[in-house]
Amino acid sequence: MTKLNQAAIAVDAEAIENLIVQIPNAHQYIAQAISEMLAKYDFDAIIELTELF
Repeated sequence: MTKLNQAAIAVDAEAIENLIVQIPNAHQYIAQAISEMLAKYDFDAIIELTELF
């Protein structure tokens, strides 16, 4: 989650997309949530979520 956090801070949508696909199938609900945040360009929400882990 650190890399996701750093990518969100850098507002790097491409890096976030590349990291989302690396999330294990067991945690696809997290991947889906981050994808939805990214679609809305809600980088602050991604930062908040990734700081929890």
